[in-house]
Amino acid sequence: MSLESPERFASIVADMKKDGDFSLEGVSYEEMKRGLNREQYEIKVSNNFVIGMMIEPILPISYCLGKKNWTMIVAPEPLNFLCSDFPVILTSSTPRTGLHGIGFAQKDSVVVVPVSKSLLLYGSSENNPKQYLASAEMVARYNTLILNHVERFAYSPHVETTCYPHTPSRIIDRMAELKASSKAPISNPGSIL
Repeated sequence: MSLESPERFASIVADMKKDGDFSLEGVSYEEMKRGLNREQYEIKVSNNFVIGMMIEPILPISYCLGKKNWTMIVAPEPLNFLCSDFPVILTSSTPRTGLHGIGFAQKDSVVVVPVSKSLLLYGSSENNPKQYLASAEMVARYNTLILNHVERFAYSPHVETTCYPHTPSRIIDRMAELKASSKAPISNPGSIL
């Protein structure tokens, strides 16, 4: 914070002067602190600053996503992938134990993005084909993975869909089952091939 100490405030005023902004010239640290406590001053933040703060954390993630090998997985007719209110799933291609999470930069991380009812993007460090026609079991496994991550909504053109272990079930019933169970049946899809 700019008023955490008189030295910090003086440093900020000096930086402002270097940039040609003399709006705080002659204002002491004590005056500024009293003024803020009495809401005498209005603090305005540039939109450019806010946008920069939003973009800054995206850059390392976009770098990690760019290093993934991406595969378009296609669901054969009449099967379909679910879409949900959790549009990007970050999981692992290897089983994990304990409280160790997964990050975008880890070698075994897998990014799953259901794009439409017939298309799912799969990003990993594995050398998979660029396009892959899913089997019925694979569609069921991915649909279960997607349901495991649903917050409130799952989307499908059909009332029933195929989930693991390859049995058609009503989406709403399957969501309720997964939410009620303490151990979800599929925590990661494993390798796609």
